[in-house]
Amino acid sequence: MANAAATERLQVSAGFDRTVPVRDTGNGADYRPLSVQFFDVTGNTLRGVKVSVDGSGLHGFAELDLPTGCAYTSADHLHESCALGDVRGGSGRLAVGVRALTAARAGQTGSVAFKVTAANGTDASAQSVGVTVGDGPDLVVNDLGSSFKVTPGGTAALPLRFANAGSRDGKGIVVFVHDQFGNAEVPGNYSNCLYEHSGNGQRGAYCTFPDADIEPGQQLQLSDPFTISTPAGAHSDEIQYGAGLTGDDWVGSPEGTAGTGGELRLVPVPAANSKKMYDPSIDIDTQNNLYYTQLDTGTVTDVAGVDRSLDAVIGRPSAITFEARNSGTTTISGYSENVGGSVGAYLEFPSSVQVKDVPKDCRTALGSPEELSAYPQGKKPVLYYCVRTVTLEPGQTTGFTFQIVPLTAESGQYAGMYVFASEDQTADQRNNSAHVAIDATTAAASPTPTATATANTPSGDGDQGGELAATGSGAATLWTAVGGCVVLAAGAAALIGTRRRSSARRG
Repeated sequence: MANAAATERLQVSAGFDRTVPVRDTGNGADYRPLSVQFFDVTGNTLRGVKVSVDGSGLHGFAELDLPTGCAYTSADHLHESCALGDVRGGSGRLAVGVRALTAARAGQTGSVAFKVTAANGTDASAQSVGVTVGDGPDLVVNDLGSSFKVTPGGTAALPLRFANAGSRDGKGIVVFVHDQFGNAEVPGNYSNCLYEHSGNGQRGAYCTFPDADIEPGQQLQLSDPFTISTPAGAHSDEIQYGAGLTGDDWVGSPEGTAGTGGELRLVPVPAANSKKMYDPSIDIDTQNNLYYTQLDTGTVTDVAGVDRSLDAVIGRPSAITFEARNSGTTTISGYSENVGGSVGAYLEFPSSVQVKDVPKDCRTALGSPEELSAYPQGKKPVLYYCVRTVTLEPGQTTGFTFQIVPLTAESGQYAGMYVFASEDQTADQRNNSAHVAIDATTAAASPTPTATATANTPSGDGDQGGELAATGSGAATLWTAVGGCVVLAAGAAALIGTRRRSSARRG
C-alpha cells in the first residue's frame, strides 16, 4: 500500500436525515444523532483528523450538542470543531446530537454540513444531512445491542420495549421479529400475529394492535415477550426486530399464517400518562424503529487476519508471512466450493518492494485501472490471491510466506491482507483485514533481518496448499476498499458467496 506519509484521498458520507419533535409538550428533549463517516481508499492511518460542523442551517429552530473532542466555535452553538487525532486504518465516524429549540415550529427544516480534513489527506467536499421539526408520534424500539446471548437447546425471551418519543399520541401499533439465517425459531400462536415459516421452522412473527394508543413518553411491552429458540449445536444467527405505526409506509405488508390462539396484548411499562389529544399522523422519524442484533450461541465459524511487522534492509531479501487465524469456536477444514479451499487471502504489497518468491498456492491478481487510480502516482500496489485446503482448530494459524526485496528506505508503509473462509453470517467482519508493517532501512542502520516464525500452525500446511480455484481475476476485475485493505470485489463476491451485508444499525 501507499506510504502513510503520502497525501491520501478522503471519501466522506453523511448519515440519515432526521426529524426531531417539537417540545411544547415537554417531550423531545433528547438529542437525535447526526453522523458522518469517512475513510481513505488506501487504508493508511490518517493523521490529525479534524471535523468541522456547520449547523448554521438550523438557526432559530434547533441546536447541537457537544461530543467528546469537540468545541463550539460560535456563540449560538451551531458551529463546532472536533479533533479526532490519528485514525488507524483510515476509517472513522463522528456523531453529533441535534434537538429542536423550545420555540421551534413543525415544518421548519435545514441541514448540518460536515467537513473532514487530515494532515495527510486531501480535502473532501462537505457533506450535509437534513433536519426537520415534526409534530406527531415517534415510535421507538429499544436496541438490544450488537449481540444477544442465547443457549443452544433453549429458549430466550427478548426484552423489547416500545416508547413514543414524539410530541403526539400514536394509534395502531405493529411489532415484529424475524430470524435472518434459519438457525433459530420464533415460537408463538397468537391470533393477532402472522407467523412466517421457512425451512421447516417458524422464523418470524408480525403482530398488530390496531386499537392501541401510545402517548408521548409512554413505554409499552408485550404481555408475553417474543422468544427465540435455538436447537442444540446451532451456530450463531441474527434477528431483525422493530415496531411502527400501522400507517407507516416502511412497514410494508407482511406474509404469513395467522395464529389460532388467544390475543397478544400490549401493557404499560410505567404508569400510563393522562390522556392527550390523538393525532393520526404517521411516525415522524423512522430511523429508530428497526434494529439488527446477533444471536450468540457460543458457536461461530470465523477467520481473522493477523497484524505483524517486519524489519528489512534495502536491497536484501526478507521473508514476509501473512497469517490467517481461526478466531472462531469451531474447526475450519475441508474443501469449500465458494472458497476454493479452506482458507483464502487477497494480499497486496506496496510498490516500494519487489516480490521475489511466491508460495505455490498463490498467484498474481490484477485490479481495474479505475480502482487502482485511487492510489497516488507511483504508488500502485502489487496484488496476489492465495487459497489452500487445511484444517485449523480454534486459535490455530496458517501462513503464506513470500520473499521480498525493499527498494526504498521508507517507514510506516505496510502490506495488506484480507482473509476469508466459509464463515458464519455472524462472523466478525472487521477482523478479516490485517497489515504487515514494513520498516526498510539501509544496511548500516539495521541488523540483518530475520523472518518471524509462524506460531501455532498445524502440521502439513506450509506452502503446500490445495489447488487454486478459478476466480476470474484479471484486468476486467474490479477492486474496492474494504476494512482498510483493498479487496478483489468481484472475485470475493463469487468466492465468499454466503457473506451477508453488514448489520446496519438504525437509530
